[in-house]
Amino acid sequence: MTITVDCRMFDASGVGVYLRGCLPCLTNSENNFLLLGNAEELRNFSLKPNVKVVDCTVKPFSPKEMVFFPGKIKKAINKTDVYYSPFFNIPHGIKIPIFTTIHDIIFPDMPEITSKAGLFIRMLFFRRAYRKSHGIFTVSEFSKSRIEYHLGTEKEIIVANSALGQMFLDYRMNAESIEKQNTIIFIGNIKKHKGLECLLDAFAAARNEGFRNNFLILAQKNIFATF
Repeated sequence: MTITVDCRMFDASGVGVYLRGCLPCLTNSENNFLLLGNAEELRNFSLKPNVKVVDCTVKPFSPKEMVFFPGKIKKAINKTDVYYSPFFNIPHGIKIPIFTTIHDIIFPDMPEITSKAGLFIRMLFFRRAYRKSHGIFTVSEFSKSRIEYHLGTEKEIIVANSALGQMFLDYRMNAESIEKQNTIIFIGNIKKHKGLECLLDAFAAARNEGFRNNFLILAQKNIFATF
């Protein structure tokens, strides 16, 4: 089987981390792969005998993706057996079975984090992905329940929990030799739906009750200018 994998968000934060974690495992299988994305970013994968990289600079969710996706790339995709997108964007003109990952569907549950127009557009993309997908992957039973609530129960939704990266496995192997510092760590960005504000409130309340651990935030420094 030859599987096309959309890797255009390989260098992104959330989806990119997910994709960078999945791709080595996928390409180590017995299947063949066509990877779409930045050829330089995917150079190491192109060295594998079962992998072909197609340089594709079309931006996800762009008008070009939706209407004018390059015919040469579409032709290469449609010669493969399955198309997989790690997000809910699907280029125009794909005629083979499509699988997508919808990580969550937070926007209709928290409409305050976007505008009415933004919510409307996102829901169009969500519904389009649901309609075109042969099957949908998501990361938790909770996300599955919300996808079914907002989009329907007609399609198969497969829960594939996010796995631990190798760095965490290496840490666990050496954990006994690492000195603990009584620190809670938050890793991520500070978008409202990530819950950092709630966590800070809980930490402050715990400190008032005598909790003495430290709190460390690992993120880009400049993002706190708007927090």
